[in-house]
Amino acid sequence: MKNYISKYVKVTVTVLLSAAFFYFGMKDYVNVGKNNIAVAELYGTYPAVSQAEELFEEYQNGDEITDICFVWNGGVQEIKNLRYSRPTNANVTGVVGLAALYDRQAAVLDGNDEKGCVIDRTTALELFGSEDCVGNQVAVGENIYEVRGVASWNQQILLIRPSQKNRICTQVLIRSKKGQSLESAASSFLMGNGLSGTLVDDSWLDMILPWFPVAFLVMLTITVSKWEHMFIISALKLEYRLSGFILRILPWGICFFLSIFQKAWHRWKGW
Repeated sequence: MKNYISKYVKVTVTVLLSAAFFYFGMKDYVNVGKNNIAVAELYGTYPAVSQAEELFEEYQNGDEITDICFVWNGGVQEIKNLRYSRPTNANVTGVVGLAALYDRQAAVLDGNDEKGCVIDRTTALELFGSEDCVGNQVAVGENIYEVRGVASWNQQILLIRPSQKNRICTQVLIRSKKGQSLESAASSFLMGNGLSGTLVDDSWLDMILPWFPVAFLVMLTITVSKWEHMFIISALKLEYRLSGFILRILPWGICFFLSIFQKAWHRWKGW
């Protein structure tokens, strides 16, 4: 009985600790990357690259500097390694303004660098067979770019400074000031420049976060119960087989013992 209780106490403690670690891990995962940058998806009136550049210069030279970055989505396009003509597909994305707002790894792109690009690791491996490919050239259609950096993104992306000024930007990133909410920063910028957009909100992750350890606890409990059930069934099957084996050999053993005893008895009587 003590062994039974001890086993279940250990299982319970293990489950609770696992749930706690899982909760804090998910909490850190949700909070990672959270910063003071508001992301707005534009609609209605879309600024061209030329207008986005003018707005960026205006805000950088104003009394209160506001960091912004417009994003142009060029869609999935074929990218080629110029030296070996090795192709792959990646989402071509253009940034206007402070590239570090899009991703810190994009900071290697200077403000006017229209000949450089940043690619992800997967694209680098497929094009060059190695992540060490800075300085190599890639072709996107008729445009040629030099790799300035390789980023650890989870999707295939080629990030550039768009040279065609009539391209349309569909997203804008705004760094909020100290004490300013993301909603306030986004609405102030959009309304002040005659733009319309929707703030990208990931607060739903915070709402569902408390349910992760509950779900994990239930799933882990079910799994442990199944494992225990399978263990008990296996033990019963083994015990049944051992019992059957003993029952089968027991009569033969008794007969064998009686035959030996009988022979020994006859010999003893003959003496």
